[in-house]
Amino acid sequence: MTDLLKWDQDLLCEKAYHELLVRLESVGAGSPTGRLYHICYGRPDQLKIVDVWDSARHFQEFAATLVPILEDLGGKPLEADVWPVYIIIRPPWTGIVPPGCLLIKFGPPGMDVCQYEEIMKRLGEAGHGEPPERLYHVCYREENALRVISVWRNVRALREFMEQVTRICLDLRIPRVPVTEPVIEDVLHIIDGSPLPPPPSPRRPN
Repeated sequence: MTDLLKWDQDLLCEKAYHELLVRLESVGAGSPTGRLYHICYGRPDQLKIVDVWDSARHFQEFAATLVPILEDLGGKPLEADVWPVYIIIRPPWTGIVPPGCLLIKFGPPGMDVCQYEEIMKRLGEAGHGEPPERLYHVCYREENALRVISVWRNVRALREFMEQVTRICLDLRIPRVPVTEPVIEDVLHIIDGSPLPPPPSPRRPN
């Protein structure tokens, strides 16, 4: 089962985080098996992490390498909040992370599967289902409600998208979504470990 792991605590400063990446890469753990997505975000002196993993086993295997390095750098190997993923949406990966990306946390109280599915359906019908400025979207279950974390190229595109969401929710009479403000954080670093799409089948000669 795919899980979202979220460290809302302050883990490392920017300098220590970059050193962590170098050390992990040096021991062959820079792109660990099973990690589908990694986002480091927040203030340079108070960085936080969101990871998406395909299984708890793969994360535990990675943690055996991660934790000693993290402790050596002065980090805090704290427990992550772990929540089951409902759906992931991502465009084809280009390998280039543009500067100025933003991480969005959106957690309207009580949003359930039926509401989420209807909102996504209406967005798709209006041509807003996969905005090009959104690099990643993961919807996960946190306790008794659905939550969303997404990565955007800029705040303008996010605001335009949220306006569409608000209109749809007003039409559907879903009151809590339109009045919930997303939490917006600066992104420092992204690692996309999602499986690459299969290559296109070769064309047969006529």
